Amino acid sequence: MGGRFYDLGGDSSPAFQPLAHVDNDQERAWAQEWLIDIIVGEGVEMTPQRKRAIWDALNELGADDSPVEQRTITGFTVLVQDPVIKEALHPFTADGAHKKLLDASHDDVSLGSWLAFEMEELMNTPQVVMPVLTYLFHRLEQRFDAKRPSLLVLDEAWLFLDHPAFSAKIREWLKVLRKANVAVWFATQSLADVAQSKIMPTLIEACMTKIFLPNSSARNDEVAKFYRMFGLNDKQLDILASSTPKRDYYLTSPQGNRLFSLGLGPLALAVCGATGKEAQRDAIAIRKTTNSPVQFNEAYLSHLVNKHDQAQASKPESQRTQSPLQWALDFVRSVDSSPAAPSNATVEA
Repeated sequence: MGGRFYDLGGDSSPAFQPLAHVDNDQERAWAQEWLIDIIVGEGVEMTPQRKRAIWDALNELGADDSPVEQRTITGFTVLVQDPVIKEALHPFTADGAHKKLLDASHDDVSLGSWLAFEMEELMNTPQVVMPVLTYLFHRLEQRFDAKRPSLLVLDEAWLFLDHPAFSAKIREWLKVLRKANVAVWFATQSLADVAQSKIMPTLIEACMTKIFLPNSSARNDEVAKFYRMFGLNDKQLDILASSTPKRDYYLTSPQGNRLFSLGLGPLALAVCGATGKEAQRDAIAIRKTTNSPVQFNEAYLSHLVNKHDQAQASKPESQRTQSPLQWALDFVRSVDSSPAAPSNATVEA
């Protein structure tokens, strides 16, 4: 589908240039607040004089004769007159520990229709979590358009939204996204962690629709108390405890409650349900060797079919089965080799 995957903080992490557009008044105002949050996070007291020093340096950085590629944090520290501010920002400059993330001379992230950002490596460096994610959210907000619905999925979001810089803004941020026609999904594997988060009250108030996964321990007193914090009663806990893992889901909303399953077939599971680290590594490696979504689909399905066939090779011939994805691979190959695909062609996933 032509999506893009970025591993933030990893070996192939994209580089950001947050100050690239400070020649624009709105961007300059945002950049001032962004820099203030970083500097305060480094333990610096923010005074009116320091705010003025930041603003003056941003004005100079965004001057008409200032080359865009020089609008970096390093460039900012050269211009700002306060030595304490210079020192606070040093870790994020060309000579600092986090230079490859936030001090680029151009922005590596291209905003398309499908974007995925891996946060695991980034979360191992707490000092850069807030600066990187606030900038990334700022970029995403610029992309959102009320005329086109968007879906923003935040997996284990409590990890970074529990940061003071986020928790103070999350309520207003959710209002902004709602006006921009953005649906926000917060996903977590641990209700206990969310329940102990500072943003718990805001999430309960803002997220009217909730989807719970099966949990055989849901009736356990220590576990049940967290479900009750999300509004579930004893009957609903019984439903969670008796439903089937990896098949059933329980939805609650002001409009009603329902246990449901998606009924995904082998193809849908192979594409949408391949969330393990090995599957991700395989998909990334294949993507690097292909030049289009069509080529990727064929190579990825071929990889899965080959894995199945290799596993079957050790069985007696009478017990071997064909890969449930063989038909999908054959279909992709036939479409790829055809002059034009029929306009009414459908695929049952």
